[in-house]
Amino acid sequence: MNLNPSPSDVDRIVEHADCVVFDFYLTLCSEFFFRPLGESVLSQIQLLLWGKDQSLLDQWMTGHVSAPQIALYLSQHLDISAKEIEAGLREGCRGFVLNEAIWAFAQAVRKAGKRIALVTVNMDVFSEEVVPSLRLDQVFEVIVNSADEGEMDKSRLWPVAFEALGGGISYPGSFLIEDGTHSPAKFTAAGGKAYQYTDDASFTAWLSTR
Repeated sequence: MNLNPSPSDVDRIVEHADCVVFDFYLTLCSEFFFRPLGESVLSQIQLLLWGKDQSLLDQWMTGHVSAPQIALYLSQHLDISAKEIEAGLREGCRGFVLNEAIWAFAQAVRKAGKRIALVTVNMDVFSEEVVPSLRLDQVFEVIVNSADEGEMDKSRLWPVAFEALGGGISYPGSFLIEDGTHSPAKFTAAGGKAYQYTDDASFTAWLSTR
């Protein structure tokens, strides 16, 4: 499948939508935070932040705590300093690799003249490290991060992107590409259209059927 579809191909693929909205984690990118710290430390961090109690993670993703505060918390439970933890976190963010097929399609959407936005539930380091290192702002006209908005509910974040894009952009006439079932279902229920991303192989196969 051609990973650089023409503008007419893009228009057909997204069902003639005026705007395409992308998700980041597990859609554009499947990398995980803190990986430079090693698998052993990463496993412990996953239990501390992504375990049964995710309240601190939620505070981080809504901007109520920062990366340095997270690093300090983790250092109190791990045999590693807060400085090393934060450095590993930021290094990992700068080294993220994007999923090739979906990234190529996002660039094709921009070249086709469609309105394009990235809406993500993420942390401060996404805006501080990931966006500039991957130059995401050169492809996406609008980038909405939950940590900047103090809100994790995508149904409240999508309208923020629509308003920033202007031109009357809303759910009708918009196409979402995101992993999972929850967000695509909410987006379509609001009047938009959506594709549920799983992996690049499935996405490429889907493109070939359009």
